[in-house]
Amino acid sequence: MINNFIKFSILAKHEIQKHQKLSKTFKKLNNNSEEYRNFFELKNNGYTIIDNFISSDKIDKIVSELDNFFKKPTSEDSNYRIGGARWQNIEKNFPKLKDIFFENKIVLEIIKTYLDKGLEDFKKLVYQHSYHEQNLDRFDKKKIGLGRDWHCDSWKNEIKLMLFCTDIEEFNGPLEVIPRSHKFFQNPIKYDYFKNILSTIYPSKFNSNNLFFSFKNVEFESKKIIGKKGSLAIFNTRCLHKASILKSGNRKVIWAYF
Repeated sequence: MINNFIKFSILAKHEIQKHQKLSKTFKKLNNNSEEYRNFFELKNNGYTIIDNFISSDKIDKIVSELDNFFKKPTSEDSNYRIGGARWQNIEKNFPKLKDIFFENKIVLEIIKTYLDKGLEDFKKLVYQHSYHEQNLDRFDKKKIGLGRDWHCDSWKNEIKLMLFCTDIEEFNGPLEVIPRSHKFFQNPIKYDYFKNILSTIYPSKFNSNNLFFSFKNVEFESKKIIGKKGSLAIFNTRCLHKASILKSGNRKVIWAYF
């Protein structure tokens, strides 16, 4: 009982602090500005997209450099996944990529608002190249790559950034989220969701399986995050989300992890 009281206290403190930060940010923004729209969408739906974040030509140059450096792996390579590859910590070889993400004023303001230590919470950039393979359906979804089932990343309101290096459409494996599911009372499985994320709050033994969820006889609306090459998606990782199946073509994105 004492343990649960401590967890509730930690969660309540986080919610209050996040509300205060958001309120402070909204007061600074012009109601008719693009920044306001991005913050409003992120706050209310749990995601937002900045169109034309960088030019198509600039993205093509970045992808060309990345693909020349990171070769398509074979099944024996550590970066290989069924249906794709994922290279970690690419900012070590391409340090200028961090500037592309963090020189934008909207992104910096979102990071400052949603992360406890702002840019100090940055962990890594990840280059993900996903492609359709024949006979993909014979594999278990989890073997195709992480995140194929509904899950959230944390009990906290935190964010990830995803830069579209190709056009992301319905058929080539877009991120799928359940809008407003970061808000407890608007979550379609609110009771199981709240119970499970509460179990992951310190003090406890963290178990990532508690952050995966199944839907049985539950109606909900999901949203596939699609957009043109050069767009940037930002989403609250407390939202229920998953990677949808890539049905054809390929998908290239750069993730910023915090």
